[in-house]
Amino acid sequence: MTVKALQLALSSGEEMGYNAWDGDHFVTASKCSSMAYAEAGIGKPREEISLMEAHDCFSITELVTMEDLHISEPVARSGM
Repeated sequence: MTVKALQLALSSGEEMGYNAWDGDHFVTASKCSSMAYAEAGIGKPREEISLMEAHDCFSITELVTMEDLHISEPVARSGM
């Protein structure tokens, strides 16, 4: 196994209580993964990455995270 990139994105948590964040994505995960892919020379993560492990304490969060990591197609949101 080779590590080609390492990125870190942090949040104060402000999106959880002070704006229109609806909990269906994590801005930090999306930004961080985009930076890591660029650093590693990955342009199409769904096609170029053969194995990825994501963890969170709730199954729905793991699914949302896979969208934010640009591995799964984003689900169309109804605007609810």
